[in-house]
Amino acid sequence: MQTLQSTRAEAQVARTRDAGMVMIIRNVPPDWAVPIGEALLAAEVDVMEITLNTPHALEMIAALRAALGEQMAIGAGTVLSVADAENARAAGAEFFVSPHLDTEIVRFANERDCMVVPGAFTPTEVFTALRAGAHIVKVFPANIVGPQFFKDLQGPFGQIPLLPTGGITTENAATYIQHGALALGVGAGLLNWQGLDARFERVTAATRALRAEIVRARQESENR
Repeated sequence: MQTLQSTRAEAQVARTRDAGMVMIIRNVPPDWAVPIGEALLAAEVDVMEITLNTPHALEMIAALRAALGEQMAIGAGTVLSVADAENARAAGAEFFVSPHLDTEIVRFANERDCMVVPGAFTPTEVFTALRAGAHIVKVFPANIVGPQFFKDLQGPFGQIPLLPTGGITTENAATYIQHGALALGVGAGLLNWQGLDARFERVTAATRALRAEIVRARQESENR
């Protein structure tokens, strides 16, 4: 398996682990991007992605970079091609997340020392992604395989950086962490973005509650 020494990318991995989650923002009004980012920071979460199938996604990424700078790690999600990654990086994205494995996207990110998180669903895909140079592997949709899948993968592969995404809630977050997930990809399972009605304090409250579950799960695992 290839081992990469990527100073900036590895720092992004550590930041993701510390945050406990990557908040996935999809299909919200463009002027909500910065207030949502500020609401996440208030909950001590400083990693978020804007999915590229969100209208005006590149403008939102640029606005977040301009407003929050080094406070927030801002990535692009639903990156389906190298062209998507190029456009997102030009807008200011620091990392790339895909629902699938495209080794060309992985190569593009590694050449630029950016964290890359391709999607996978089977043990073969997970291993292929890691061997190609993925820093974290997004297991999607995680709700289909469930938390036990993450524990079982540790047997043959050892401790590997996995990001379960799809169906993550406050109720099941701790179980995924206890079963070996590095962090969680969180979106619609936590908040109905379309029904937010600009009440950004709800973002802070929900994110804070979820992060508390992640911290608790890690502490319990460490004490075993």
